[in-house]
Order: sequence, then structure tokens, then C-alpha cells
Amino acid sequence: MNPYIDLHAHINFKDFDEDREQLLTEMKEKNVVAINIGTTHKTSVEGIVLAEKYPGQIFPIIGSHPVHANEHEDNAKFEELAANPKVVGIGECGLDYFERGDIKLTEEDLAMQEKVFRTQIAFSIKYKKPLMLHVREAYSKTLEILKEYFKPGEVEYRGNAHFFVGSKEEAQAFLDLGFSISFTGVITFVKAYEELVQAVPLDRMFAETDSPYVAPTPYRGQRNSPLYVIEIYKKIAEIKQVPLQEVIDTLATNARRYWLKTL
Repeated sequence: MNPYIDLHAHINFKDFDEDREQLLTEMKEKNVVAINIGTTHKTSVEGIVLAEKYPGQIFPIIGSHPVHANEHEDNAKFEELAANPKVVGIGECGLDYFERGDIKLTEEDLAMQEKVFRTQIAFSIKYKKPLMLHVREAYSKTLEILKEYFKPGEVEYRGNAHFFVGSKEEAQAFLDLGFSISFTGVITFVKAYEELVQAVPLDRMFAETDSPYVAPTPYRGQRNSPLYVIEIYKKIAEIKQVPLQEVIDTLATNARRYWLKTL
């Protein structure tokens, strides 16, 4: 039986320190597997350790999140992780132009984000591992950079645009470059995204929780969990008016084709 796949979770984060083992047990019982995402060198290493402890249930991606670009460690340390055969992808990486509170992004901040992003694109190409993109208020610039490296139709797959909230036109631009689109629990409570979900083909789509953040209905306000990816699957099936089993099977096929060769 095909599993539910959470394409993007942070089970290594401290939010799960008190009940991580119980969570992994429940995930196994409910046939949920997850790709665990690194955001720094430290959390990337933690993701690999988790994957070693729970083989076939947790799969690690390593990378440097754009909000941590100014903390980016020596590239050689990241490249060592990128070469690890357990690692299934590079990220989450990209550009984040959202300004938090009174903190303003400087030109130097933006330049460092782009530099670190380009480094990770190079790792993706060198090690033939897909990218997990983090893009916030920077879709146009991200696509501009990606088009320097990738051409439409050149290869079948380059990676995934995580937590996608852009336009249908931007989604199509990512699809044309060989990227898939993943949706979070936001689609369970923001009706405006239904048209976007309809527009993205099921065979280029994934579901993700981004846990511990943004829990779907009916768990809003709680800590999010990979277990709740099931609600996102249900919503995709509802929006696309297809059986839930079709969504489960298609997304599992997508995952085996592009990310989880050993699933």
C-alpha cells in the first residue's frame, strides 16, 4: 500500500524534542513517511542522524535556508553532506525577501542570499540531487536565477517549489523548468488557492506540512505534524474531484520518480 508522503517537514526541530519517538511510531502506524529538511549545517546533520535511526521512514535533505545566509558555514562542510548517499536533495534554499518586524534587508543581505543559493544550485547539479526551493516574495528573481542554470525540457526534473503561494503563471514557469509544486495546510483554510491547486497537474504536485508550522484544518493553532499531511491529501482530492486513493498513488509515484528511489 502506498504511503502518505510529507515532502517537507522539520522533525529535527526542538518543537518535537519531547515526543519525537512517539511521533515516528504514529507515523509508521498511519503509513506516513517524510522528507526532513535542513535549514543550517547543524539541522542538516540532525536530519541525516534521524534518517539513519528511522530508515525508510525519514529521508534527509541538507541545505542552508536563505534567512540563515549570513550564518552560512564553510561550503566544504555542506558539500560533504551533499555527497552523502542518504541525502535525497539540496535545500531548503532560495530567496526570502520578507522583512520580519523592524529588521530591514540590506543590499548585502540580498547578495549573500543569492550567493548561498547559487552554491546550492551547484551542489544540486554536481550530485544530481533535486533542489528544495524556499521562495518568499521573490518568485521573479528566483526564476531569473534558475533560468541561468536550467532550460525547459533539458531534463525531466530539477526540484520542488515548496509552500507555493504564487500565481498560476509563476507556477507554470517553475513547471516549465522541471520543478514540481507542493502545497501545505494553507489550502485547507484559504479558498483562494483552490484555483491554483486545480491548475497544477497531479503528476507534478506534492503535499507537505512544513511542520511544525501552519497546521491544516482541523488542527489550526496547534503544532503541525507530518501526520496531518493526510488532511492535505484529502483537500487535494476534494479540489481536484478525484478519489483520495488516486492522489495517494500519484503522489507516491511522483516521490519514487523524483526523490525517494528506495521507497
